[in-house]
Amino acid sequence: MAEQELIYETLGEEKVKHLGGTSDYIPNPQAKTWIEFYKIYSGDSNPICCNIECNQSASIGAHIKVDRIGNKYYIVPVCSSHNPPRPNDPSWVVKKGTRAVPQNLKKSQEKGFWASIFG
Repeated sequence: MAEQELIYETLGEEKVKHLGGTSDYIPNPQAKTWIEFYKIYSGDSNPICCNIECNQSASIGAHIKVDRIGNKYYIVPVCSSHNPPRPNDPSWVVKKGTRAVPQNLKKSQEKGFWASIFG
């Protein structure tokens, strides 16, 4: 089997916004969960929660939007304490070096992973 191509953006210590209402979306056929999806495409097999205030092991792939980037969506690793978002303020800061795997929620089920990234 060919090695999976890694696709991610490396973030600085910066503000992101947790997206709510995304639990109905499913990853591509190669991954059953969003954390598995993250591990496959980030190359990080043992992720730590990317919240700057946490060092717990990550068990969830969270859907986020990066403030400085705009309307692109990503999956990042978080622990169960940092998912779901706080109801009144879904924004938080990620650690410098966080790998964010792109994901287009609108197209993820219709066209598959590659089409969801490249349109």
